Amino acid sequence: MQALMLAAGMGRRMRENIEITAKCMIKIGGKTLLERATEALMLAGIRKFIIVIGWNCDQLATEIQNSISGMEIEFVYNQDYAITNNIYSLYIAREQLGQDDTLLLESDLIYDINLLQRIVHYPANDLAVVSKYQPWMDGTVTTIESNGIIDAFIEKQDIQQHDIGRYWKTVNIYKFSREFSQNYYIPYLEKYIKKYGKNQYYELVLKELTKLSLIQLTALDISDTLWYEIDTDKDLKMASTIFDKRE
Repeated sequence: MQALMLAAGMGRRMRENIEITAKCMIKIGGKTLLERATEALMLAGIRKFIIVIGWNCDQLATEIQNSISGMEIEFVYNQDYAITNNIYSLYIAREQLGQDDTLLLESDLIYDINLLQRIVHYPANDLAVVSKYQPWMDGTVTTIESNGIIDAFIEKQDIQQHDIGRYWKTVNIYKFSREFSQNYYIPYLEKYIKKYGKNQYYELVLKELTKLSLIQLTALDISDTLWYEIDTDKDLKMASTIFDKRE
């Protein structure tokens, strides 16, 4: 199994940290998010790490190479990072995605070091990591059937606040089997970009595949596990408070 991280963005909402190379190089508790992710991947037994970079890519590539050892690192360059969204970063890495079973990660996450090991060993071949939705959370949510299969992906504007008890927030970590990527995700990713363009989110492809009943993604609920998504300076302060206290 390999890991693929999307780290091409500029982190525009991180105004107080505008000088940073990329969000994955933000430090919490003396370690960058990238170092934390690498430690979790190593613990999970993953030794191949593909990273899509764009913003300030030369400096970031050097920093990554200097901070990671014991892993095979492959860079994919998104030259259009300023005018595209994460769907395009995944699109340009589609060849790599289809080569092996893959843990798909975003670069602005912090989580318990044992989480990736738990995902790797979880019996489902294709899964989405989710956590019980809270009103302060932002982004895509899901609904889940009684058998643990994701029933639907729901965008932020379609969330019904009066019915939040039925939602789980996507944590933006996925495990895709090679067969899933080759037979379903990559073909529909290409079709989606052709129809809707490059400034979209890769989860929208999962939304369409689920709606068409073409895939079954198992939900792994990690509501009992510490994690945080860092989009803003406020998020960074909150994540630092939570994890500094834990560690």
